[in-house]
Amino acid sequence: MTKLQDLLLLAALSICGTGFAADGESLINSRCLQCHKGGAASLSSNLETVKQALTSGSIRKHRFSLSTAEIEALTTYIATVKGQ
Repeated sequence: MTKLQDLLLLAALSICGTGFAADGESLINSRCLQCHKGGAASLSSNLETVKQALTSGSIRKHRFSLSTAEIEALTTYIATVKGQ
């Protein structure tokens, strides 16, 4: 994604309110806490690193997959928890 696309996505998500964040929290609780016991606060602050791990990196190698919308919800929630 380009910087402009990232900014547009963040703007759209902020307009949508907390719906994505709530879904992201559910995803953290149901899919991530099995290994990441500290929840969103213990995950990387670098959202691109998180996205890469989920799409082609270490987490993907464990046959763990999320849709594009779920990845966006999850990273939005992480950003909210981390105050980004």
